Amino acid sequence: MRMLRIRFVPAIVSIALATSATAQSPREVVHRALQNRAKMKGAYAQNSAARDIAASTSAYPLTRIETGDTTRPDPTGGEDLTLFQPIDIFGKTRAAHAAGAAVVRNADANLRLAQLNIQHETLTAYAALGNAIRSHVYALSQLKTLKQVAEATRKLVGAKVLPETQLIRAELELSRAEQIDIDRLAAIQVARVRMQQAMGVTELNFTESGTEPIEPTLLKKADPEHRLPEMLSLMAERDGFHADFEAAKLSRLPDVEIQVRRTPFSSFEDRYGVRLELIIPLWDHGAAKNKMAAARKQSQASSLEILDLKSRIAADIESATIQVNACQRSLAAYERIVDGSKVILAKTKRGFELGALSLLEVFDAKRSLDDALAGLASAQYSLDLAVEAALQAQGQLLEDK
Repeated sequence: MRMLRIRFVPAIVSIALATSATAQSPREVVHRALQNRAKMKGAYAQNSAARDIAASTSAYPLTRIETGDTTRPDPTGGEDLTLFQPIDIFGKTRAAHAAGAAVVRNADANLRLAQLNIQHETLTAYAALGNAIRSHVYALSQLKTLKQVAEATRKLVGAKVLPETQLIRAELELSRAEQIDIDRLAAIQVARVRMQQAMGVTELNFTESGTEPIEPTLLKKADPEHRLPEMLSLMAERDGFHADFEAAKLSRLPDVEIQVRRTPFSSFEDRYGVRLELIIPLWDHGAAKNKMAAARKQSQASSLEILDLKSRIAADIESATIQVNACQRSLAAYERIVDGSKVILAKTKRGFELGALSLLEVFDAKRSLDDALAGLASAQYSLDLAVEAALQAQGQLLEDK
């Protein structure tokens, strides 16, 4: 007695259309994520705010005007209009500007960290979606093979070459393959939802359902001193301490101000005068000296942290490179295994159709190919993640020129 088989043609056709569409490259999805994610918009706003704050703290000394009026002559002779303009002779503004520049560099490091985090989330979701799609494609190919085997079994049973139990076995294997197809389809849907969130979009169209492998060719020469946020932040911090040291040293020098004055209140004649004001600090009770000592020690500490970080970064990059190379070798090995398993299955299936081999031998060959395809999908997924980890280790953004 023949078993009923359920067909899932609409689901298979929809996924076939999705996977046959033009794939989106890793660069494209990362670019869209950096544009769409609300987290990135917030990071850009924070960076802009930091630049404004740095510009305000390093501005030239304030120009101010003092004026007023009185109901009666001022016996003290105070001016009714005075313009004050400080003059930075000793470079105090330049020291403040250097401190502001360090703040901006630290803000840029924080922005890059946010970009790398978004890239990590996006590429991880992208690799998962690619793995789900490839696994489904492999399931479809195996389903096609089992349909052919079931049809051949049906003919042999009809010709009384095989017992009907063999057809029942073939039908069971076909039903199992159809259920695997349903499970793989569900995995794609889950991966698509996660990909939507990572990219900051509400839906993925067919074009965006296809993915490309995250190739090692995306990796550029490591340049962590100009790319890695942690390194950029420490270097900015060190420069900020240098600026603090200079500012503390300059704080012991005089402040100079030009004052333009007009007519005391007690006078009825318009008269003008210019005054050069010199403010000389005499004794700050060691405040500047202590600030200089603290800034010097903080700068030295930052330099030591940078040396330690360089060592750790080098180890991380080397480890990531080893992992990428190992995954590439694994992928190449599984590709050879899959090619051999396909040949064996094709010959075994042909032998079964001719009555020379048993159905069990076909299923054994099919299971060997199943294992090989699963290993191939896993190897490609591992390589995708290894390349992404290498990008993170060296602080490389796919947006980098």
